[in-house]
Amino acid sequence: MKKKLKPRGIRCNNQAMIRACEKDNFEMVYIFLCSQFFIDDLAIKPCTLQEKLKKVSVYQGIDHHKEDRWTFNLIQNRPIENEQNDSLNNFKNFRATSKPAYLIAEFKYNREFEEQMFTDPITEAFHNAHLAQFCQKNVVEYKSKFVDVEKDSMTFAVKMLDLCKNT
Repeated sequence: MKKKLKPRGIRCNNQAMIRACEKDNFEMVYIFLCSQFFIDDLAIKPCTLQEKLKKVSVYQGIDHHKEDRWTFNLIQNRPIENEQNDSLNNFKNFRATSKPAYLIAEFKYNREFEEQMFTDPITEAFHNAHLAQFCQKNVVEYKSKFVDVEKDSMTFAVKMLDLCKNT
């Protein structure tokens, strides 16, 4: 199996990859992922896979992000060191990783090349909707944009669930 390296520099938050996500272009996003590019969305999405598996409280109505390592520049009210740390880029990264093309491409890439456990696109879409709801309350400057991300994530999850066979 192909080992995933930790990409740096141009491979992290590449604007072309973010644009491919915004355009919902699955093939291009998948090629970027196969070429070791990635989008760092930990500023808004601090959850790791282990935290998601341990904390099922998201689905029980308890908001665990208030206690987690929440790091969003608008909330912290600290100076921005470089353009990768500003709140607009953090939002763009979150929105790009919330797009259906990215969710499906990441799932396919992880299934083919990664040995570790990974989450499915439907679970990720629900999680993104949950994070968008949380951000609507805490980051009022971007409330309407987070509402759009929430609606898009829920629409994607519903469409995917509609494709499932009833047995």
